[in-house]
Amino acid sequence: MVSPRLTPGLRRPHGPLTGTAHDAVVKAATRVSRLAIAISIAAAALLAAFLPAPATAAAVETVDQGVVQASSPSSLTLRRLDGTTVTVAIGPATIVRVNGRPSSIEAVLPGFVARAFHEGPAPARLVRAVGTLTLRDVEGVVVEVVPRLLTLRTPTGETVAVRMGKRTVVQRRNGLPAARRALRPGQAVRARFVPGRVAELVVIVARS
Repeated sequence: MVSPRLTPGLRRPHGPLTGTAHDAVVKAATRVSRLAIAISIAAAALLAAFLPAPATAAAVETVDQGVVQASSPSSLTLRRLDGTTVTVAIGPATIVRVNGRPSSIEAVLPGFVARAFHEGPAPARLVRAVGTLTLRDVEGVVVEVVPRLLTLRTPTGETVAVRMGKRTVVQRRNGLPAARRALRPGQAVRARFVPGRVAELVVIVARS
């Protein structure tokens, strides 16, 4: 026999604890809660899809300094103070300054002291060089001619880039003036210029 003291809480005054209406409210609240959680998860996923990926650690810039051993449009070789050598890549975006002035990699000659700023194997961001720029007379065979650049190959196999500008005088061996269109691959020419600057004179020594 059930004690009457244990049943009053389940009688009519406390109907909301056992009625079907209360069950419906609980179920509705549960559905709303689940829906809210699902919406939160979907929003988080959508937000993650549009947020940028975390940035990786920035590459550390290296500064190599030494005496220039060789330079070309694609690389610069330095001998460090400890005697070791390092070759740094050079690219079209590499900034070159010689004696504090804007210049080109062609003006960075062997014997100059230079510093190259780069990140790993990537082309150098900046090359600063110090040295004495002297007038050169270079004779060689024309390899390529473009509007503002003449590429020569010397008898020793060196490739020399000669910049040409409005002040560059082109003439034939006999001293008569010549048009720039007279310059063609295969010709023997002599160029007078300061490395990194526009050539003063280009003389066609022999036709191709």
